[in-house]
Amino acid sequence: MQFVRDEEHQMLVDTVRRFAREVLQESAETHDRRGAVNPELSTSLAELGLFGLLLPESEGGFDAPA
Repeated sequence: MQFVRDEEHQMLVDTVRRFAREVLQESAETHDRRGAVNPELSTSLAELGLFGLLLPESEGGFDAPA
């Protein structure tokens, strides 16, 4: 079975990849050594709307495929 993304899903994937490369990758090692999470990352993730990925649209989420 081949999984085909629609345009909206592909845009989401591209956004998450870019965020991971540009933001997460730079701070991951530092925060892993400290055993702490950078609270600013939560704000950035929320601004991108990523906390609602698995919520149904009826509850304000994206209803994204798993």
